[in-house]
Amino acid sequence: DQGLMFGGAIEGDGPEFMPMPIMIAHGLTNRLTEVYKARTLNYLRPDGKSQVVVGYDNGIPVSVEKITLAASHDPLVQLEQVRGDLIREVVVPTLDRFGFKLVDPKTQFICNGAGSWTIFGPLGDAGTTNRKIIVDTYGGRFPHGGGGFNGKDWTKVDLAGAAGARYVAKALVANGLAGKVQLEVAYTIGQSDPDSVTIETFGTEKYSIDTIRKKAREALDLSVDGIIDGLQLAQPIYAGAAVGGWFGRSEFPWEHVPSL
Repeated sequence: DQGLMFGGAIEGDGPEFMPMPIMIAHGLTNRLTEVYKARTLNYLRPDGKSQVVVGYDNGIPVSVEKITLAASHDPLVQLEQVRGDLIREVVVPTLDRFGFKLVDPKTQFICNGAGSWTIFGPLGDAGTTNRKIIVDTYGGRFPHGGGGFNGKDWTKVDLAGAAGARYVAKALVANGLAGKVQLEVAYTIGQSDPDSVTIETFGTEKYSIDTIRKKAREALDLSVDGIIDGLQLAQPIYAGAAVGGWFGRSEFPWEHVPSL
């Protein structure tokens, strides 16, 4: 297929080399799922989402400014109870894990901002997969080109190109060549090799740009075939990516770091 694919990585936000806001958002929804499945809050229903605003100082995350968490629930429970329970069972434990505190819940935390959420899932918000592609990638910290990933064959550059770009970007940051890397790869339909590969380091490079480009080529062949073979994408590895995002998770081959 044709299109632009992006990959990104950043140091200083966490060991996954992912932007902190999206990692906290995934942490909240993963914790919400745990609480639902364990029946810790037996009125919860199987639908939820989160958005997080993080404050930065000189590029380092220093505070959580705002958390929006939506959780579907039984109509008999009051929203105030849902709010208090989510703070105790979901928000505080998740923030503790990331080293942050909920200082002022009144200003920092929004629970079901539109009111009680009792009609959930396809009944309340019908649609197909791939509608929230920013959730699958970097939470808006890096661009998202092409289409969504879920349900795609691994030969599609929407998936393979984005996975390859993430792998190379993370390899460059993890190996200390730059503090922040954005990789843009362009493909033309019917062609395996990319038309162009553009590397942006935002002034964080620790080596020359020529060295960074050389190391990027060493990290992975960014042809479609090269990505599929290099990352072993022709495997049944994708079910776990249906929720929780595609990046920043060690179980996927595009998250492994080669030595450069």
